[in-house]
Amino acid sequence: MNAASNFIKLAERILQMTIANTMRIKLQNAFTPSVMEIIDESYMHIGHLGNCSGSETHFRIIITSRTFDKVSKVQRYRMVHNVIAEELDNRIHAVSMMLRSPNECLE
Repeated sequence: MNAASNFIKLAERILQMTIANTMRIKLQNAFTPSVMEIIDESYMHIGHLGNCSGSETHFRIIITSRTFDKVSKVQRYRMVHNVIAEELDNRIHAVSMMLRSPNECLE
């Protein structure tokens, strides 16, 4: 493989890195979840204030992780916010979260 084809492959990977994928990687690394869903709900808000582009502005995040064992709900939200702070500050208008420990899923 030559340098030009390597550059093209790298550029393709960068272009495919959506906000959802970026958050997925960060959250996976931070919490090693047994369940994780990141749902782009932006289509439901097209034309609303804060959603001019119509994509990747509104998300629902669902995570089940042992990291959340014996951690308050408020602290869980803070933990997730810290991990995706850059996306929240620059690109995301709204996010809803359901953050559980595996034990809570059994209840």
